[in-house]
Amino acid sequence: MAKIPETNRYEGTLLEPGRLRVGRAILVVPAWKKRRGKVSISIRPNDLVVALDHPGRTSARNVLPGHGHSVVRYPDGALVRVEA
Repeated sequence: MAKIPETNRYEGTLLEPGRLRVGRAILVVPAWKKRRGKVSISIRPNDLVVALDHPGRTSARNVLPGHGHSVVRYPDGALVRVEA
């Protein structure tokens, strides 16, 4: 049985403790020991939420607009590709 590939790996730049630039987006992240510079991050699929509209008031620290490109179905879920 094929499993959903976990491909949410990104390169980014720590601008200051707690702020990470990934592409054009600025993300709120935990303050790591490293203060500035290039980092590689991985976001677990179960830490993401995909919504058709802005989710409104939420506890999510990062809400990014995006466009869905494709959906590949797997027995245990789906792989959704989004340009955010």
